[in-house]
Amino acid sequence: MALSAEQRAALAHVCEPGRLVCLQGDAGTGKSLLLGAAREAWVKAGYEVKGAALSAKAAQGLERLRALAPGCPVPIYGIGGVSAANAAEVLRAGAHGVAVGSAVLDAPDPERAAHELVQAVADAASEVT
Repeated sequence: MALSAEQRAALAHVCEPGRLVCLQGDAGTGKSLLLGAAREAWVKAGYEVKGAALSAKAAQGLERLRALAPGCPVPIYGIGGVSAANAAEVLRAGAHGVAVGSAVLDAPDPERAAHELVQAVADAASEVT
């Protein structure tokens, strides 16, 4: 399936280096297709892409992350269902960082939510290292 013009623009945005990017979209809008294309772009750029998704099955996701992280030769990031409330747990499970969308974008005060998330990750990172 080909990317729409909007997805191509989003792909260019998420693939810009040195950025933290949030991606939000309703169910069925092609986020998975877009992220598949982003994965292909990152692989072509020489990156090895690994992912872990945390959602309704957060405990299972953390368990899998704990099992995968120690032997993985590249950084692993937790994505999906991550918030300031559970970011520390994701990092303790072995993630090098987190990626969020709705935890910030759907918050009543996105700026505050982003600040709280950054603080939670910084606090957790100092515990983990």
